[in-house]
Amino acid sequence: MDMLDSIKEREKLQDTLERSSEQTKTTNEMLAATRLISEKFYYQAALLSGGTIVLSVTFLGYLETSGQPVLWLPLLMLSWMSLLAAFLGALYRNHHWMRQTHFHAMSAALEHKKATADQMLKVVSADPAAFVNLRTPEELKEFRDRQADKIGKIEKNEPWYSARAKRAELLTQVCEWATHLGLTVGLILLLVFAGINVWLNIGSGLAMIHAPNGTGYAGDR
Repeated sequence: MDMLDSIKEREKLQDTLERSSEQTKTTNEMLAATRLISEKFYYQAALLSGGTIVLSVTFLGYLETSGQPVLWLPLLMLSWMSLLAAFLGALYRNHHWMRQTHFHAMSAALEHKKATADQMLKVVSADPAAFVNLRTPEELKEFRDRQADKIGKIEKNEPWYSARAKRAELLTQVCEWATHLGLTVGLILLLVFAGINVWLNIGSGLAMIHAPNGTGYAGDR
């Protein structure tokens, strides 16, 4: 190739290296920022769902010790199941999310390494003199073989990282859905259960108050 082609290949190699470095820096900054916010949210969701279950048990104990009937108990059971699903989803979501980001980052790093090695091959083919440490044909051949071997290993490992990234991404989404849906449904069911018991027990208490001598319901007169 002529000198112009050699210069173009060198510029492409330099551009590839700069973009690789910039991409790595941007990715690391983005992951660091989003990881802190996301982890904090799901840790708080786990605490909220677990704490709500504990408070509901306390409320149930209050109803039983006060002699008031526990109404719509299956509603409470459904609420606990939903909140437990939210607790487990929030607890494991950060784990799967970290695995997802790890495998995606590794896939991106492999892609950049592959592009760099491919560009190195193009440069050494276009202008071997650009590599001052490669003085003999044997050294040039060894260098090409190393780059080709590197590309082959990268292409072999890429499907492995890609498959695990997709699996971790799926598990992350399942955990997120379990957290959001379980927490929302669990809180709604628990509020309905508490409202029914408080409202009806208050109504029963008022009826007892207005009964003659407080010995029965007003409707019994």
